[in-house]
Amino acid sequence: MTLLSLRPLYPVLEFHMTLSKRLARNESVSLRSPLANLMVLGAGIGLLYWSYQYLQTRMTSVISVDAVVNGALVELKAPEEGVIEAGVFRTGDPVVKDSPLFKLTNTRASEVKGQELVSRLREQQLKLTGAKARLSQKQKMLALVSQDAAQQVTLEGSEVGHQIQQFESELEGARSRLKLAQLNHQRLAKLQKQGAVPAIDVDIAKSEQEQRASEVKSWENRIAAQRVNRKAVDQGLSLNRTRSNYDPTIRRQELELEIVGLQQEVVLLAQAIRNTQAEYLKVREETQKKQLAQVNAPANGVLWELAVQPGQFVQQGEPLGKMMDCDQRWIDAVVDENALGALQIGTPAEVRLHGADDIVLQGEVSMIRGGVGRLVAGQDVLTPLQRNLPRHTQVRVKLPGQATTALVSNAKVASGNLCYIGYTGRVTFQKAGEASQDLDLWSRFRSIAGRLAS
Repeated sequence: MTLLSLRPLYPVLEFHMTLSKRLARNESVSLRSPLANLMVLGAGIGLLYWSYQYLQTRMTSVISVDAVVNGALVELKAPEEGVIEAGVFRTGDPVVKDSPLFKLTNTRASEVKGQELVSRLREQQLKLTGAKARLSQKQKMLALVSQDAAQQVTLEGSEVGHQIQQFESELEGARSRLKLAQLNHQRLAKLQKQGAVPAIDVDIAKSEQEQRASEVKSWENRIAAQRVNRKAVDQGLSLNRTRSNYDPTIRRQELELEIVGLQQEVVLLAQAIRNTQAEYLKVREETQKKQLAQVNAPANGVLWELAVQPGQFVQQGEPLGKMMDCDQRWIDAVVDENALGALQIGTPAEVRLHGADDIVLQGEVSMIRGGVGRLVAGQDVLTPLQRNLPRHTQVRVKLPGQATTALVSNAKVASGNLCYIGYTGRVTFQKAGEASQDLDLWSRFRSIAGRLAS
């Protein structure tokens, strides 16, 4: 329907305007009483105003055939097995996010694993105590052996020094005897040349000289060996063994290796104890959860359905009920298919709920689905459609956050209205614009209606 169809109403409007002016001048226009004339005038003005509102709504907006509030259901499941305790909420009660909805108790939850961990922890602590005791003992032994090694170095150094002095004294005597043997050999050689002594005496003197030279060489080698030994002692080495084959330096090194191994063992045992303690705390927490579990509300909303009763035993994962997430709701509207030309994604929409006239929601189109009731998606063969079957389209209206908050904060929610899920209503979609000719006619109609009202 357009404003071009209003042209036949122009004479009626002109008549009412003339009638109003003549009444204002107290002119007689008929044999009816003034009260009857005023009633007729009021009825005409009311009819014109209603026509104005009706035409304005029809020409500037699209009205849904039907609409219903829908939302997302959240299923609540038992996190552990147990017995349902008496709760404070009932179906239809509003709930706030993270508020406790259900409590489950289970006195049969096993604590065997926790006891096993306690036994293991005690055993590890005993091993750690023993390792620390052995480590302390080895450290004391290392201190004694280190002291023995230091004293051995001092004593060996002193002993080697005395031996060197003794060998040097022996070397001096050997050199003196060598010198005397050399002089004796030279004297006998001269006498042998003169024929005073036989040749055998010269040979004996020569042999003694060589023997004395060998003694000197031997003592020099002994002194060199002792000096090398002295150098080894100064560097913490030992070239000789004791009668018991005990070397404190070697023993000290062995103890140091054993101490390093014990220290690593202590560190590993301490780490194992910490791991066992952490595992025990985790097991104890899990056991406590099994003994007393709690189900909290995942979002703001209302309890939609309760599937269990107090005192009932439930298994893990068993459904406890459902709640409606009042922050995730939308309006599904049914619109005549001929009006889809004026709708698109993002078109503003106003929602008025039946039975809740004080609730007015503002939203926008988020989805348009055609073929409602006439088509099953995915069929290979199209079923012939009835000629008189209504041609309707589903239009989904997304509600912004502020509209949802206003709806939830309404006092009627606490009266069991379930966030108005399932309520029907009327959705008015605003058209994008009109043709210029219709706008001109509409302006003229509003001008005439304004003059008539004045």
